[in-house]
Amino acid sequence: MSHKNALVMYAKKPSPGKVKTRLTKGLNPLTHQEASDFYQFMLTDLIYLMSRASGYDFFICPQGDVEEFKTTFRSSYATIRDEGNGDLGESLYKSFHQLHEMGYQHVLIIGSDVPFLTPEKIHIAFSYLSHQSTFILGPDRQGGCYLIGGNQPFPIFHDISWSRGEDFQILLNRSRNLGLATTLLSQEMDIDTIEDFKALGEVLLKSRTRFQESLPSLMDFFKMFHVKHSLYFNL
Repeated sequence: MSHKNALVMYAKKPSPGKVKTRLTKGLNPLTHQEASDFYQFMLTDLIYLMSRASGYDFFICPQGDVEEFKTTFRSSYATIRDEGNGDLGESLYKSFHQLHEMGYQHVLIIGSDVPFLTPEKIHIAFSYLSHQSTFILGPDRQGGCYLIGGNQPFPIFHDISWSRGEDFQILLNRSRNLGLATTLLSQEMDIDTIEDFKALGEVLLKSRTRFQESLPSLMDFFKMFHVKHSLYFNL
């Protein structure tokens, strides 16, 4: 351990029909292969960004086979075990516990579908945990959380129906009921629905030079997608 801060990313191995399946539904949906490719390109950029920043140790908690995940994403990161047995709340609690037992004082857990999350924003979150907060939440636009952080494994993750737009409010209420000094980060865009996907594509394609350095893989994906589906985005 080289830092008192640990950043953990929850992620899955990209497989058609197994990741981002909500993108294959709705108006003008993606194919399962396109949804999987999109997830892989987005995850490639996020892992590259987060694994090369300083000020924290970076871990990935892969859902599924760890070695298969490592074969897909070869970068500088350690892994921790997913001990939730399919229960996300249990998995989160045990991830905090694992890192706390390893000696980390401040732990942040993030999802893998927040393309505009940067190391600078992660440093701000760690700063809150170091100086004024014991618990921290980053809300997404659907009522969930893209980031959860704390200074110890608090028992507030049980009995939650995740991904139904209630996660953030439930965790906020429980943290306040426990009297935790809780900080809320700014809302971030995560990519769950086909509407999110289209909005992201339009932002990136309209500002290509701005994001080419920070999100090169994702930019490549959307350029290729735009060539194949030239009328898909409102540009």
